[in-house]
Amino acid sequence: MALKRGDQIPDDTAPEVAALATAFLKKWCSQTVAKVKAQEAEAKEIHTVEALAWRWFAEVAEPANSTPRNFKCVLEKDVLPAIGAKQIVDVTVDDVLQITDRDMALSSDEIGRLLRSIDQSPSISGDTRLACRHAADRCRVFNGEFQLRARR
Repeated sequence: MALKRGDQIPDDTAPEVAALATAFLKKWCSQTVAKVKAQEAEAKEIHTVEALAWRWFAEVAEPANSTPRNFKCVLEKDVLPAIGAKQIVDVTVDDVLQITDRDMALSSDEIGRLLRSIDQSPSISGDTRLACRHAADRCRVFNGEFQLRARR
C-alpha cells in the first residue's frame, strides 16, 4: 500500500493493516505537531524583549563596562517587568514612554535615597560631593512633586 500525505486509507484494506496505518499516522502526526509547536514556541521566545536584553547585556554591556550591574539593575527593575515578555515587534512607543516616565516620577523617598547614596559613595570626589549637597539643598518636594528652589 503506497499512501501519500493526506490520502485516506482505502476501504478494501485489511483491518489489521488499516489499524497499523491509523496508529502510525496518529503517533507520527502527534509527534510532528508537538515538534513544530516546540520549535514555534522556541522561535517566539528568542524574539522577546527579555531575550534581546540579556543577549545585549552579555555581548555589549558586560565587556564594555567596568560596572555592568547598573545596567542589570535597570533591566531587572524597570524594563523586563514592564515589557520583557513582549515580542520585539509588538513594543510600542507608549510602552517605552511608560518606562521612562516612571523613572522621572521619583517619590520623595527615592530622591532622598538617591542623593544619600551619591553623597556617601566612596568613589565620589570632594567637588562632586559638594555639587551633590548643593543640588540636594536646592531641591525640595512640595505636595508630592519634585521642585527646584530659586537661587539665593
